[in-house]
Amino acid sequence: MNKRPILRLKKPDHKVTPPANLRAGFSYLNKFPAIKKVLPLQVGVRDILLKNRPKNVSGRTVRRTLAGHCNRIEYVKAVAAGGDRYDLQGQPVGTVSPEHQAGAIEDAAKRGESA
Repeated sequence: MNKRPILRLKKPDHKVTPPANLRAGFSYLNKFPAIKKVLPLQVGVRDILLKNRPKNVSGRTVRRTLAGHCNRIEYVKAVAAGGDRYDLQGQPVGTVSPEHQAGAIEDAAKRGESA
């Protein structure tokens, strides 16, 4: 029986930095208090971010960085806890729906985290 070699990846010896476009997206998102505090964001926040984005940040970059933020376990746990949703300035604008809360609890469980 032929055994194929196992591919082993080495960890890089240097710190990996994201591309410039993602760094611009991160700095754009991090200027908002609700993002910094990892609060559950209002429904439709992506459209607001896209509408008000700076010219040096593409729509694709906004979508990618927002998706990365919303997939962080800290954010998933914040949604799983329920309670209020917040606008970008950190003001309450609604509540987390039971469906979103249940989905976040399930997502946290799949990651081996307790919500």
